[in-house]
Amino acid sequence: MPIRCFVLVVFLAVPFAVRADGSPAPAGQELAASLKPLLLQHLPSPLTQSQENWGKQVEAVFGRGKRNHGTWRKVRVSAINPANTLTLDIRNLQQPTPNISTFDLVTGVDAQLDFEQQIWDHGVRLYSGSTRARARVTVVLKCEVESHAVTAKGWLPDLVFKVTVKSADLRYKGLDFVHIAGVGGDGADVIGHSLHGLLKAVKPSLEKDLLAKANAAIVKAADKKEIRIGLNKLFEK
Repeated sequence: MPIRCFVLVVFLAVPFAVRADGSPAPAGQELAASLKPLLLQHLPSPLTQSQENWGKQVEAVFGRGKRNHGTWRKVRVSAINPANTLTLDIRNLQQPTPNISTFDLVTGVDAQLDFEQQIWDHGVRLYSGSTRARARVTVVLKCEVESHAVTAKGWLPDLVFKVTVKSADLRYKGLDFVHIAGVGGDGADVIGHSLHGLLKAVKPSLEKDLLAKANAAIVKAADKKEIRIGLNKLFEK
C-alpha cells in the first residue's frame, strides 16, 4: 500500500471509531493494530535529522574568500529494530461537533541518535567529535477530521473530508550514550551536554518539520487539502 493510501486510511477510518457520545470505540484499538504493519512498511529512514550552523563560513581575516567558522552540530535519528519496538496508538478520540472528530496519533520507537560536532576558527578546525546515543522517541500528532455532505448529481450526496494535523509533539526519554569518538575523560561529558543542548535547541524545528511533513502527506494523498468521496460513483462501481 503506498504511503498516500496509508494516510487516507488513518484519517478517514478514525472518525468511525468514535461512539456517538465521543468516547473511544474498540474499533480505535483495532484500527491502530491494523495500521502498524503499514507504518512499518513505509517508515522513513532516517526518521528525522537536523543541524545547527553546519557549513557556516565567514569572510577571511587575511586574504580573500571565506573560511569555516563557528560550532557546527548535526543530529540524525534512526529507528532501532522497529519491527519489535514500534508502537502505534490512537488516543483521546473526541467528537466535539457532529461534523468534527479529533484524535491523537501516538507513535513511539527505540531510536539511535548520531551526533557530530566540529569547532572551527577562521578555517582552522579546533575540534571534531561524534557520539552515538539511544533513546525512546515518541511523536504525538494532534489530528482533526471535518466532514460534511454536499449535493451531487444523483440521489446520494458527496462526502467531503477536510483533514489537518494541528500540532506535533516530539519527546524522548532514557537517553543513553553508547559510543563516543574523538574525546575522552571529561570530554565525554562535554559532548553529552552538547547533544542535550542541541536536542533542546532543535526540538521546535524538528516538530515544525514533522508537522509540515504530516500535512504535506495529507495533501499529497488527496491531491488537495480536502478529500471528496462520491457515493453515487461508488455504488455505480
